[in-house]
Parts: sequence; structure tokens; C-alpha cells
Amino acid sequence: LDAWLPSFPLLPGDADVLTTPADFYARLLAQIRSAEHRLILASLYLGAKETALVDAVRAQLQRQPQLQVVLLLDGLRGTRSFPPGAATSVDLLAPLAAAFPDRVQIGFYQTPALTPLWKRVLPARLNETLGLQHMKYYLSDASVTLSGANLNHDYFTDRQDRYITFRQQQLCDYFDELTRLMLPYCYTLAPAPPGAAAGHVASPTLQPPLQAHVLQSAPHHKRFVGAMSRDLANHCRTWAARSRRWRAAYPTAATWLYPSLQMAPYGIEQDAGTLRELMVGAVGCDVVFSSGYFNPVPWLQKLLVALPGHTTVLTAAPEANGFFNSAGYSRFLPAAYTSLQIRFLTMARSASRWTEGCRQHIHEWRREGWTYHAKGLWLHDTWSSPPPPPSAPASAATTATTTTGAFMSTPSLKRPLPFLTVIGSSNYGARSLERDLEAQVVVWTRDPQLQQALRDNLAYLDSATRDVTIETMQQPYRRPHWLTRCAARVFR
Repeated sequence: LDAWLPSFPLLPGDADVLTTPADFYARLLAQIRSAEHRLILASLYLGAKETALVDAVRAQLQRQPQLQVVLLLDGLRGTRSFPPGAATSVDLLAPLAAAFPDRVQIGFYQTPALTPLWKRVLPARLNETLGLQHMKYYLSDASVTLSGANLNHDYFTDRQDRYITFRQQQLCDYFDELTRLMLPYCYTLAPAPPGAAAGHVASPTLQPPLQAHVLQSAPHHKRFVGAMSRDLANHCRTWAARSRRWRAAYPTAATWLYPSLQMAPYGIEQDAGTLRELMVGAVGCDVVFSSGYFNPVPWLQKLLVALPGHTTVLTAAPEANGFFNSAGYSRFLPAAYTSLQIRFLTMARSASRWTEGCRQHIHEWRREGWTYHAKGLWLHDTWSSPPPPPSAPASAATTATTTTGAFMSTPSLKRPLPFLTVIGSSNYGARSLERDLEAQVVVWTRDPQLQQALRDNLAYLDSATRDVTIETMQQPYRRPHWLTRCAARVFR
């Protein structure tokens, strides 16, 4: 990883592994309320009901006259009203931008793949499949929380994700520079014009990017992509060069952090290279792979099947899928993911890896009334014997936590301590690796306290799962329709 990724040493005690959505929300508010100089929130969108977050940012701006605030959101999702008629991210944030024009910057990224033709053809939800600003990091002064969670009520209450806070100055500077680099390529909020009549509320407007207009003719489009590609490549090179001196200055550091970006439309594919290196190099290791939407690209699926150690995939049961019982075409997605899981286990069998004490497992997560959105990777030393798969979904009692996030009768799988994890926004599918903007951090550690926290968090996630097989997923109540299976092969 040192060959192409920046690296930052982390001192013992400077990482917090959070457990529940409530923990994440409490940490987010604490970061906002403690910010003195900089507050950076990068997310897919800001939920329609999150006025409390906006109020907290406003109050902190009033308390701290030196505070500078930057928000980076997606321009398509951030301007879509969901549910219909609800406030958009633009609506919620426009008053904040108007009240503090010199101290608040808000960027709405729009993929250059949304050409004028696609904009006319694709409806307002389907156009998001072309690419999104999908990074999730929440930075306050010298601490940054990496997650896959968005700024929305579900992610603060009953949508399980992962969250790690790092107190590392240089890592925060890295994400600060990345965010400010992107702002000139984003649409920005402009104050709403005065109402035409008394009582009329005018909508806020978005100004086009400063560097180039995304939706211009082909030459302008190419200039935009070329300029952003050069800036991102320079950012990656500069930080990789800077970090070499830290490797020499901290030769005995127990923990190293490697930020990794995936922005394929601009030629930045660090996540893909990192995944290949980790998978190919996982000799003598067991791997746990998690995604709420299990749809790995073909090369990654082959690597998962070929791993020499035990491989466990954590993913959402159909009822815990974020698209379960949704409206429109998306209601077919849980069945499509079942089809993809069957294909993965079929590949494992055909590779002669499905034997007594099999090395390939899929654990489906389910908790009544919750959805599963956790993603990432864990590597630990290999089991001395096959890992014990859970036999049934954990009950509400076994998955309950206290208000501080401590376990209440949650069984531990007693895995070996993980020495590496990947935390961030990627779901590892075609969209993540080919179209969206993603950010992750690879954590390598031999710090026993941090390793224990990572193992406890993994045990917490796995305690609400059950082991599923091809036979389980081919039961009549579960077997995907043949049209769904075909669609799952075509649309990735």
C-alpha cells in the first residue's frame, strides 16, 4: 500500500469504533458543537427532516467567529424531493448559506456522465445510476469520522452502518484539501431572489461550477473532466510524497491509516488496486467482507471465491435491504441481490470449495424494523478450525445495546483479532468502482486495544445474522423470478 497510497501514523487511543446509529448521531453532534476552526461534512445528501443538524451548525457558527463550514453533497440526490413534496438538501441549506456567505461553502457535485441527452431521457431517480458523490466523511478540526452513513434520520436510528472516528491531524488535512479541491467543480448555492409578491417564497438556485459547465457541449465536457482529473491526480501524488517522511519518522507505529479514493470517471482507481492487493496477499488470513448490497464486480467475486482462507460475506437479508417494499422498479432489487448471492455460492461450489467445513459463507443480517447498510473488509489470522456460523437470526434481546453502545448479552464469535480493516463509503459494486466518487481508509494495526474494538464491532454485526445456503435461497418463498435473475446479470 505504501507504493501508491498516503499513510498516516495513529497513536494508541486515537480511534473510536462506534457501534450503533445512535452513537453515530451523538458523535456527529459532538463534532459540530466542538468545532472551532473547520467543519466539513461530505455525504450523499442531507435528509428532509434534519433541521436539528442545520440548527446545530448555525449555533456553532454564531459561537465561533473563526469557524469555516464546508458541505459536499450530490447534486442529483440533493435536489430530489423524497418523499415527493419534502424539502430537499438545497432547501434546508440555503438559509444557512445566505446567513453566513463568507463562512459557509456548499458544493453539489454532478456527474459529467449526465449529458444533456441523458438529462432529457432519464427520470429524476434513474439518472442517479450514472454516478453520484457517494463519499461520507465528517470532519471537525483534528478529528474525522469515516462511515457509509448519510445525514438522514434512518442512519441515526435504525439503519445499521459502520463508523470510526480518527483523531489524526494530517488525515484531516488530507480530506480538507480534497473537499476544497472539488468545490470549483461543483454547483454552489446562490441566495434566493426576492419574491415577486408578498408572501411568495422563491426557491434557491444553484450556480454552475466555476471551472467549467458540466452540461455544455462535448469540448467543454472534456475540459471539465480533464481539469478535475489533473487536480485529483496531483492531490494523490502530493500526499503520497508528503507521507513518506512520516514512515521514516514513526518506524514503530502500531497503527497506520491509508486513505483510498475511487473516482474512475477521473482516472483515480485506488480502491480497486487496494482491493486486489489485499485479496491476492491474503495468504494465511481469513477475510470478512460486508456490503448491504452484495453485488461485487466479476473480478472481485472471483478473488473472493479463490481466497485460500475462510471467507465470510455479511449482507442484508431481503427484509433488511433498504429497497424492501419500496415503490417502483426498486422493489425488485432485494430479489436481485438474492440471485447474485446464489451465483456467488454456485461459483464457490464449482471451484470445489463447498465441502465439509466449507470456507465460503454468506451471513444475512436481519433485525426487526431495521435495515443493513454496513460495508467494509476485515482481515485476521486464519482460524485453527472452521469458524462457527450462526444458526439463526439473533433476537431483539441478543442484539440490544445500552445507550452507550455497550453489549447486552451479545455472543462473541471469538475470532482472532483483526489486523486490518477497510472503512468508508464503497459498496464494491460496479457503480462504486466505475461511476461513483468513493472514499475509504485502510486501517492496519497491531494495537491490541484497537484490534479488540474492531473484533467487538464485527461480533456485534454478526450476532444479528444467520448462515444461508443455495438451498435456503431457492426455497419457493425466496427463489427469484427468472426475469429478476436475468435483469441481475444485465444491470450492475
